[in-house]
Amino acid sequence: MFRGGNFSDPASLHGQNMAGLTELKNGASDITITYSDSPNGGQITYTTSDPKLVTAIHNWFKAQLSDHGSDAIEQ
Repeated sequence: MFRGGNFSDPASLHGQNMAGLTELKNGASDITITYSDSPNGGQITYTTSDPKLVTAIHNWFKAQLSDHGSDAIEQ
């Protein structure tokens, strides 16, 4: 869903004004999102060469951590 710019799931939880969300929706075609299995679950990697999107990704994850707290961090 994210690869296509569909961030409706996190938006439904955190609101449409979540930090970085608008930029991620608009710039989805310039972000490579990959998933790989890991021994304890999986890993998602977001890659872009656009500095504004890098900032948006960082802001988005900071907002995720702020809302979810320690359960959003690998234990």
